[in-house]
Amino acid sequence: MDPVEQRAHRRLPIEIGVLARGDGEAETLQPLGITTNISAGGLYLHTSRPVPYRGDPIHIRLRIPPTTGVADLGAELSAQAHVLRIDSLPSPPASDGPRYGVALQFRERPAIHL
Repeated sequence: MDPVEQRAHRRLPIEIGVLARGDGEAETLQPLGITTNISAGGLYLHTSRPVPYRGDPIHIRLRIPPTTGVADLGAELSAQAHVLRIDSLPSPPASDGPRYGVALQFRERPAIHL
């Protein structure tokens, strides 16, 4: 029997690179990880980079690949978010360190730049 879905937003399984910086930091966005899914409320990504702490604010940017009829030339999505959860993930053999799954919740509606 399948458990009842409790999430407020439907997830779209998609792999997109995520750039990020701490909220309020002036530094350049740095690669953070790759999404495994995204929704109107947030996203989940995998990373081997150091991650912020639970509750920390973060600014993210994603480059959406060209999609016929949606964003023919591609688009960028930017959002203010906060770290909702950090999961330890199994490290693949011969990896150079720990891996994490990070759930980010959008603090406001993401901006889309076409």
